[in-house]
Amino acid sequence: MGENFKTVFEVSLFSNGELKESVLFLSVGIAVAIIGIFAKWYKRPAKIQNRIAIWSWLAIFIPFSSIWLIYNIEHGQELTRALTTGRCETVEGLVTLLNEQSSGGHGPGDLIQIAGKEFTINYWTTTLGYKQTISHGGELQNGVFARLHYVGDEIIKVEIKQ
Repeated sequence: MGENFKTVFEVSLFSNGELKESVLFLSVGIAVAIIGIFAKWYKRPAKIQNRIAIWSWLAIFIPFSSIWLIYNIEHGQELTRALTTGRCETVEGLVTLLNEQSSGGHGPGDLIQIAGKEFTINYWTTTLGYKQTISHGGELQNGVFARLHYVGDEIIKVEIKQ
């Protein structure tokens, strides 16, 4: 090839802190349930309303956060496997900026186009893929020559030509 590209983003299980957030979310849920159970039942019998609240918490929050954690792990493995095995699509060319997201996140994300393919990059979404908008230090700015590897609409690797 002879072209020098610098990798500025590559998907992993730990991209954008998503796995860490889902583990933290589940841990807090479990801690709140444990505190609720032992704090109420250790000192005195809990009122029926307290028991209902605790068991409702366990029945709703814990499964929801467990599903989110499992999804992040499976999706992260799927995306990293697609990148390592080459089962992703690639596009390269000059970035054309069609819309820039404000730093506050109101409105649509950065809309870019490379070689006829459009991508929306939204800093405020929950994703393992690339989400660094221009207003948050993103590399995909107007006129930059980039190579993107993607699955569906999710950018899993960003390389910038040096």
